Amino acid sequence: LQQSINVPAIKLLRKVGVSLVASYARRMGIKSPLGQNLSLALGSSEVTLLELTSAYGVFANRGIRNEPSFILKVEDRNGVVLERSTPRPFEVLSEGTAATMTSMLQSVMDHGTGYPARARGFTLPSAGKTGTMDNYMDAWFVGFTPSLVCGVWVGYDEKKVIGPGMTGARAALPIWTDFM
Repeated sequence: LQQSINVPAIKLLRKVGVSLVASYARRMGIKSPLGQNLSLALGSSEVTLLELTSAYGVFANRGIRNEPSFILKVEDRNGVVLERSTPRPFEVLSEGTAATMTSMLQSVMDHGTGYPARARGFTLPSAGKTGTMDNYMDAWFVGFTPSLVCGVWVGYDEKKVIGPGMTGARAALPIWTDFM
């Protein structure tokens, strides 16, 4: 995972089973269709950035999922709260599983494909993962600190190369780093 080497991910998916992994993805908030084959380990199923970022939020929140909310509260001009979004948290992973995943994703930041964030001076405790589509058509990075999760996607609305060598680490990670 740290170095984005695909073969171990495929072997692990084969061992635990595609249906089990897909059921975890669903519990973590992935609603998009998921391919029922080993390429699922490579990210071959398209999901929205919101779904992916929300799923990583489960790791950051120690196994607890909250449905994403765009509006936290509505106030009138006097500061009176007219409406408030109340999160309804529910456990979708054990705390131990979330901690194991967080540890693995921390190694990506500290020693793997996410290391460029450290090289740019980002020192907060963090975890995350880069992603790159075939032929550099999409690049993404999703990462989190103990209090904030953020996802960045770089690409076009149509299937088109964003540029040679535009990996998640080169195209998306610098944006994530600057924002965080």
